[in-house]
Parts: sequence; structure tokens; C-alpha cells
Amino acid sequence: MENSTKPAAASLAEQEAEKAKTEKIKKIITWITAAVAVIVLIYVFAVRNPGIKKAEAAFSKAYTELSMGNDSLALTDMRAAAEFGGKSGNLAKVYAANMLYENGDYAAALEYYKKADLDDEIAAPGVLGKAGDCLVALGKPEEAISYFDKAASAADGNPQLVPYFLQKKARVYNNLGKSDEEAKVYDEIIKKYPMSLQAQSAEKYLERAKAAAANK
Repeated sequence: MENSTKPAAASLAEQEAEKAKTEKIKKIITWITAAVAVIVLIYVFAVRNPGIKKAEAAFSKAYTELSMGNDSLALTDMRAAAEFGGKSGNLAKVYAANMLYENGDYAAALEYYKKADLDDEIAAPGVLGKAGDCLVALGKPEEAISYFDKAASAADGNPQLVPYFLQKKARVYNNLGKSDEEAKVYDEIIKKYPMSLQAQSAEKYLERAKAAAANK
């Protein structure tokens, strides 16, 4: 009898030890989870929320200056507001880029357009398109085409926006003397977006591109 009780006692002790070990691990996981939750809360209330408020205040100040016609000061303030993240910071990047573009500073404008992160279905393609405009002005047509493609893709089938960016792409091909590629784009506008404003003039440009391609 003595020999049969010892293994049973040993087995019971092992189970208790394993149970104690499991409980200890559970406690550690609980403490880690709680610590992570506290860190997240600290970030939201001590870092992110005040940062958002600062961004909103900075953008509001810059926008007020712009509304009053103080363009130079507005640009300075917009560039300061653009240093923040969030919606206000990204709007500031776009406003700063627009002002720099109007001033002819295409390189600086391009940097802000590239940094702007907007999820609006109208604004996001527009920003990509403006980046393409900057690249055209900077003498980088091939890169500009890639941005007009990105803009058209981001427009996600919008019957007004997509042909608008496709037309920009076609014009770049025309400037590059790539008549075949130009013709393909105008043909796409006519077939896929026949009711668009761009389709109304695309027919004559398509014929011109075809004629130029035939004479090569």
C-alpha cells in the first residue's frame, strides 16, 4: 500500500505545482495587459488629444490670416501647423502646398502634397493630381504621369474626376511626343466616360494624336 500511495501523492503535487505556475502566468499576463492599457490611455489623454488641439489651434490661426489676405503670414503659420499630424495638420499641409504652388515654388509644394494624408474621396485624388502638376512644372513628366495615374485610381471610378486626371496624363504624353500613348488615353476617356466634360473635346484630340502617330 505504501508504494502505491507515493506515486499518487507525487502526481498530485505535480498537478498543484503546474496549477500554481499557470495561475502565476495568468497574473503576469493580466498585469502586462493592464500596463499596456494604461500606456494607451496616457498617450490618448496626455499626448494625442493635446496634440490634436494644438494642430487645430495652429490651423485656425493660419486660416484666419489667409482669410484676411495676409498671405505671407498665413503661409508661415500654415507651415507651422503642417508640422502637426491629424486632420488639421494634413489640411495645413495642403493649404501650404497650394500657396507655395501659386508662388511658383513647385519643389516645396510637392513635398507638402506628398506628405498630406487625406482620406476624403475628393480631396485625396486632388492632392495626388496637384503633385503631378508640380512634377510637370519641375520638368519631370514621367513621374508626373505616375501621379496622374495614382490620382485617377484614387478617384475610384468617379465620372468627373477620373477623366480629368486622364486628360492631364494625355497632355503630358502630347508634350513628350508620345502620340500613340496620348491616343490610347483619349480613347479611354471617350469609351469609359462619354458623358464627361473631357470627352466633349477628346474626339478631336484623339484624331490629332492618331494623325501624329501615323506620320512618325
